[in-house]
Order: sequence, then C-alpha cells, then structure tokens
Amino acid sequence: MGAGEDYQEAALVLLGVPMDFTTSFRPGTRTGPREIREVSYALEEYSPYQDRELGQLPFYDGGDLALPLGNVAGSLKQVAGAVERILGDGKFPLLLGGEHLLTLGAVAAARGHYPDLVVLQLDAHADLRDTYEGEKNSHATVMRRVAELVGAGNLYQIGIRSGTREELAYARRHTHLWPDPMLGKNWPPPAAIPIYGRTQCCRAGSRSKGGRAGYLPPWRKLLQPSGTGPSTSP
Repeated sequence: MGAGEDYQEAALVLLGVPMDFTTSFRPGTRTGPREIREVSYALEEYSPYQDRELGQLPFYDGGDLALPLGNVAGSLKQVAGAVERILGDGKFPLLLGGEHLLTLGAVAAARGHYPDLVVLQLDAHADLRDTYEGEKNSHATVMRRVAELVGAGNLYQIGIRSGTREELAYARRHTHLWPDPMLGKNWPPPAAIPIYGRTQCCRAGSRSKGGRAGYLPPWRKLLQPSGTGPSTSP
C-alpha cells in the first residue's frame, strides 16, 4: 500500500525476508511478508494522529528475497548483502519478516555503516540462549549473537516476560533490560532490575546514546493483544 515505483526517489525501502528455518513451535513465518502486504490494502493511508499521508514519505517495495531454502548461513549472508546495498545507497531499510534470526544478518550489515550501533528489542522473549537444540544460530539465540556483535551494552531489551534463568542472569550482567511490568518489581530474583514504563525507558535509552544510529528488530509479540490470533514461534 502506498509504495512508489521509483527506487532512486525513495527514502525508505521495504524488503521481505521470508525466513522460516529455525521455528520450533508452529511454522509459517515465511508467509509474513506476503500477509503484511495483503492486509495493508485494508488500511487508510492518512494518519489523523500525525496529519500526514503515506505518500508524503517516498518509499519503495523491493519485494522478497529469494532465500536458499534450509540454508541458514547462506540466508543470513543474503540478508546482510541486501541491507548493505540499501544502506550504501543512502536509504533506510525496513524488513518484513520472517523469523527472528534474520535480525542477525541485518545488524551485521548496519554495524558496518554504524560501528557504535544501538539495538532496541521490543519482545516477549529474551532470546539470549547461547545454543538452542544444539544450534548457535536460532530464533532463541539471536539476541545473544547480536550482543556479541554490537556489544551487550548496546542492547536494550524492553517488555521481556520470558526467559531461562541463564538468559536473565546474562541480561542482568550485560544488557539493558526492562522486563514487562506484569512480572512485578521482584522479578527476576535475586538481583533487582528496575521496572520502568516503556516510554520512560525509551527516553532513558535515547538520552544515554545521543544521536547514535539504532536498529529495531521486527517483532510483534510484545504488542500482541490476547484477542488476536496466535503467533508462530518465533
């Protein structure tokens, strides 16, 4: 909806990443880009909150990447290459996923342009396992790999309400973690983690990082109300 036909004139480039290789509960993330586009046609192009039309922001839909089915390393390399080209052209990439792991390829490319990159994760799950089902690269390990890539101090995790004891211990020591307030101020024990409102923590992160570039992974589980259909995992 609202996409222009001229890549050169676009300030933002949409790119579908139908990656669905390490999902562990219900497959289907590969259809995400298609479904997002399909439902977009039912939305209005005017925002009364911002008093702006979609057409005021020139953007281009680059379609979906043709990922090598089942090839995790090759797919991450392809994602990184596509994001690198978009950034190299001076444009803003917006990826439509796709499983969580695609973020690793995108962050690798972004960090090449912004060495002090900050990553803001809005999610229900910490995704900080070192391995999952014997794999280092998985939807359940992606933020651990991202933390190793950009530095754990540059990772802000907001709304987390699920994780193993080991994941949360790692987060307490290394990342900036704001758990979901529904877990209560005493969670997770024994170390205290401050519970802030999401607006407050975003402002705090913004103040601490100044004008540095940031990456926002494409997750929706944090914002998923109980009345909507179930997500896959991831």
